Amino acid sequence: MIFYSNSPEMQFPIKVLTLLSVFVLLLSSCTFVYGQKAEELLQSGHDAFELKDYKVAIEKYQEALEQKADYVDAYRGLWKSKMELGKKVSALYTIRRALAIDSTLADAYLDRSILLTNRSKNFDLVFQQLDSALLLKPDYAEAFFQKGMVYLAMGDAVSACPNWQKAADLNYEKATFFLGLYCDKKKK
Repeated sequence: MIFYSNSPEMQFPIKVLTLLSVFVLLLSSCTFVYGQKAEELLQSGHDAFELKDYKVAIEKYQEALEQKADYVDAYRGLWKSKMELGKKVSALYTIRRALAIDSTLADAYLDRSILLTNRSKNFDLVFQQLDSALLLKPDYAEAFFQKGMVYLAMGDAVSACPNWQKAADLNYEKATFFLGLYCDKKKK
């Protein structure tokens, strides 16, 4: 096939092919920049979160989600920033949206359990969330610790102790404190 010709009947197809090639090239480069921008916004959100500037972090995570609507890492940063600002209902909504995209987010179930423990006394629902987290990640020390904290909130330190022990066995330091405070006395 001839791609360059001086003949008038070939000029039109060559121009069309050239324009199509340029269009495809522009479209593919826009897609690359589009995805890259979401990554940069995510990093800006993480940077703001580390500086405890949660409002800016929320803005950056939301901008990343505008670029890439199914960006689970941006949802994670968004719900954690909302939790830090005490926006519990909004954080729960964000977790729900993230889990609709990826139902294997063990940390989403854990954080939802924490929010639900503080928001209501529906401990069955809280335990369902923690069990989901532990089903996905059986060595999730923080989930075992939180399970112990829920039992403690219910006034059942005896049931809390084995969960704190599992968390301590997984090197979760906070659990050791609560074991000493509530559980070691029972053994003596």
